[in-house]
Amino acid sequence: MCCYRFKEDNEIWTLGSITLYTAPNDGRILELTVDFDDHGLSESLYRQFRENSLCALFAFYPELDEEQAAQLFDRMYVATDDIITTTDYKDGAIPTEFYYQQGGAGVYPYFAYGEFIHICIAPAA
Repeated sequence: MCCYRFKEDNEIWTLGSITLYTAPNDGRILELTVDFDDHGLSESLYRQFRENSLCALFAFYPELDEEQAAQLFDRMYVATDDIITTTDYKDGAIPTEFYYQQGGAGVYPYFAYGEFIHICIAPAA
């Protein structure tokens, strides 16, 4: 699996990022994650995480309106507090909650102790 991480400033560790995982041979998107460090929660970093997450949701779910996308994000974000794991996020991570749309993409949150929060979007086959 190939991994491409996009971050506004790599020198600022607490900034969120968007990570794209692709198949090594053909470049198919396997998963996209929007990541957020909530350990030193600041309102501006949270707003950036929310905006990045909404943009990612619109890319995979263009039929969602703003309210639907916001509700989906809120549901995923709340779920990260409800079910926390001790296993770091990696390929093959087991979703704690899953939102699925036929022919679209699966969306799930992932959060482990000491890690960033991940909102994960994976194309559905």
